[in-house]
Amino acid sequence: MSRDNKVFPSLADAIRSSGLKDGMTLSFHHHFRDGDYVMEQVMREVARLGYRDIKLACTSIGSSAQVVADYIEQGIVTGLTTSGIRDHIGEAVSHGKLKEVAVLRSHGPVPWGDPVGRARNDGEVVAPPDDVRDDFSGISVCMHVRDYQRTTASLVTWLPADREERPRTVAALGSPCCSIFVPCGTGWMPEVLGDAATWAVVGGLADAVEASPDALAEVRMVLDPVEDRIWEQATQRPGRPPLDGGAAWSADVRSALAAAADRVGAGSGG
Repeated sequence: MSRDNKVFPSLADAIRSSGLKDGMTLSFHHHFRDGDYVMEQVMREVARLGYRDIKLACTSIGSSAQVVADYIEQGIVTGLTTSGIRDHIGEAVSHGKLKEVAVLRSHGPVPWGDPVGRARNDGEVVAPPDDVRDDFSGISVCMHVRDYQRTTASLVTWLPADREERPRTVAALGSPCCSIFVPCGTGWMPEVLGDAATWAVVGGLADAVEASPDALAEVRMVLDPVEDRIWEQATQRPGRPPLDGGAAWSADVRSALAAAADRVGAGSGG
């Protein structure tokens, strides 16, 4: 390959020239819901060349890269850091076939849209990004792009390393920055999470924050104490529904969202 030509004769040549060794990490990024075929092509060649103990750091892993499930079982892939795992790969990870504990992370850094961001951000509330920059850093962790798109709901699950412990799950209606993450679980869900009227209130809050970013601090001042109290109560029955099925949480969430809407003069979103 000449100095001016960065195209290798083959994918295998490119992989060898990268200096890849056993135990290293390969990173992939894609913009399609189920991924693209770049990861599959690269990993097939990595396997053919005899590499092992490879870690993957990728946007997410969908149906287009199902071959990775086979490589997990064969010990070719031993670690995953990603925002989402689906289909056969998810089954392989869920059944403990991945050597290392998989790390599921958000799409970006705190604090926007990260349900635990406040703890790592010294309580500072940061306004939504004002524009999408050339490096796409203007898209928030909750995939918010002002005047273009925003998250309609969010769900986060903590998977404990100890299989005897129950997973913890929280869900929020609407854009998470203007909502409250409410504990829920398999077979149970506080009814407020299925309430269209409450969803509309969150939409109104998001409209208000988008129109006046400084309003976010006012919104979180009302919502954070309620979210913190609910989470603390949930620790008394980790992974299990409260004795009232979440009725009190639903009432608290509705009250807090209404108070936040009144505070910033927000109507319900459409």
